[in-house]
Amino acid sequence: MPAEGRASLRKVRIEKWAVPCGILLLAAWIRFSHLEAAHFQIDQAKLIQHAWNLAKSGVFPSHFYALSAGYSNFPLAVHLDALPLLLMDSVYAVIAFHIGMNLLAIGLCWWLAERYWGRNVATLAALILACSPWAILYSRRIWTNSLMPPFVMLWLIACCLAFAERRRRWLILAWASGWWLLQLHAGGVIFLFMTLVWMFAHGRKQDWRYCLAGSAIGILPALPWLYAHAFGPAVLYLERMPYAGGGGIRYHSGPLIEFLSSRNLANFFRGGGWERLQEQLSLLQAVEPLWLLAYGGAALWILRVALRGKDRIPERILALWLFAPLLFGFVTNRSYTNVYYLPLLPAPMLAIGIVSAEILKRKRWVAHLMILTLCALCVLNLRSVLVAYEFVRSGLQRGDPQIWADGGGTPLGAQLAMADEVKSWVEAGAVSDVLVLLRPVLLVEHELMAFAFPFHLRQAAHRLLDVSAPHVVYPAEATALLLDENNSALPHAYEGRAEWGVTHAPYQLYDLPGGSAPSPHFPLTEQPGYANGLRLLGYDELGCAGHWRLHWTPGLPEGEGDAVHFFVHLLDGEGGALAQRDMRAYDPGHWRAGDHIVTTVDFEQELTGLPIEAIRVGLYRFSEGSQTITEGIYALDEQGRPWQYAVDIPFVGECVA
Repeated sequence: MPAEGRASLRKVRIEKWAVPCGILLLAAWIRFSHLEAAHFQIDQAKLIQHAWNLAKSGVFPSHFYALSAGYSNFPLAVHLDALPLLLMDSVYAVIAFHIGMNLLAIGLCWWLAERYWGRNVATLAALILACSPWAILYSRRIWTNSLMPPFVMLWLIACCLAFAERRRRWLILAWASGWWLLQLHAGGVIFLFMTLVWMFAHGRKQDWRYCLAGSAIGILPALPWLYAHAFGPAVLYLERMPYAGGGGIRYHSGPLIEFLSSRNLANFFRGGGWERLQEQLSLLQAVEPLWLLAYGGAALWILRVALRGKDRIPERILALWLFAPLLFGFVTNRSYTNVYYLPLLPAPMLAIGIVSAEILKRKRWVAHLMILTLCALCVLNLRSVLVAYEFVRSGLQRGDPQIWADGGGTPLGAQLAMADEVKSWVEAGAVSDVLVLLRPVLLVEHELMAFAFPFHLRQAAHRLLDVSAPHVVYPAEATALLLDENNSALPHAYEGRAEWGVTHAPYQLYDLPGGSAPSPHFPLTEQPGYANGLRLLGYDELGCAGHWRLHWTPGLPEGEGDAVHFFVHLLDGEGGALAQRDMRAYDPGHWRAGDHIVTTVDFEQELTGLPIEAIRVGLYRFSEGSQTITEGIYALDEQGRPWQYAVDIPFVGECVA
């Protein structure tokens, strides 16, 4: 080939790939901007912890946390998220992996659109997808859902090649992708449904061989999940969780509209100056009709073409895809349910691109006006996302304790800053243990944020302590107390004993010296023990309102077993029970030897005037699986021999007000 020809060919190639590369660079820039504002809470912590265990220890999970539908999730997302952790032990590595998967979907979207509809359609569809706020925000979230876009594009490419170009072997990838999507999110069932519809529409017997082959490949990652549910490690139950579908399952168009127009973007952030943020993003609500007109008009036009044009198979596939996800409108109208529409991407963007190209052939000035409007809306979307990121970044710099990232969670930057502070304390020898204080409350998302720290602190000794429980723990060694100001203030029991250390946004760190436990008002000189090593140290005065504090210390951590419970009886002179209270003491391995634990027992009744002669404290194991009491944990006599399952503490005097 002459030199002029080679130069011309290179120029054509550069021009061809300059636009998609530019769009991908734009998409990467906005997605990697301000990663400290990324969302990270309990679901993300659970998923990445499983992935870390797989990457570092080879612990192969068959299933993990329960979905809102009630069943345990498939392990496919764990296997995928373990890949970046093989290279780098960082939460940012997993976020970058999710962003990379999202960018791959944008690239595949451009390639498919350019193949079937031309460069104009490809450019416009990829650009809108790259600038879509929800495509951006969900690309940074470590979720099974956010891994769907590239598999969606693999499904679409395979279907177009199989049905439009009659290359039937691509049905293997179509079916495999459908099964993989189902394992990432329940919304993936629509892709299996659509593939089945198209196979019946074409009605060729040999297609079913590829269906079986693709299904076998697609189901392969789910085999551990199926085994776990068939043979006992996991239980399949289809009762929805209490917070899923509150108010009943009924159709709402709100989440779909919010997903497409992003009008509610400001509602996913919190913190000082939120009203100002809402004003800055108010244009999103003003332009909502334009986006809905573009999406709705394009979808109806594609449907018209699909019904009239028999040879327009890619448009017919797209038409079915545009309307099938609307089944997921049967959810509540809460804002977070717009995640159910992730399987819809990038179908609306492709539809807008196709319609714009068709108009361009007929009325160029109308098409140019429409394209300029869409580009301006994309610029507005990018500006809105950057404004939201800047809002979170400013809140982090101010140390705003109320700052929330997208989705109502404390920004990842604040969590990592506090985790680094805790690790520095541990490495310097200032503390030997970390107590993460939390008060779990269903339906209040920020109450669960402290659950993210087990992953951040996995290399440091740490425990979670529910401050709403009746136990206060005073470790024998110096300990760091980590709490979320949104969760609770420092418990009163630690005031005057723990010293404030540092604050990062809502997180506060305190130093609790070792051996700082209060002394019991009535110490027990013999300190009676139980067969599991637990010893009673003493008790405080019995309150007439029914409150009593028991001081005790656990023995060596127990291995696998049932939870240990206290029972406390108030006895009269004849040994009859005047009042009783049973309560969980600890789960196996929860407390550590040397802890001084103060447990508040609430008899839930007025005690004034009761002829109390003794207080009996006993232990038993309780099997929650069978809902039965299994065995007592016997107390020791003075010679250290088993005596009976409880200790009677003589009571002298009267209760105090």
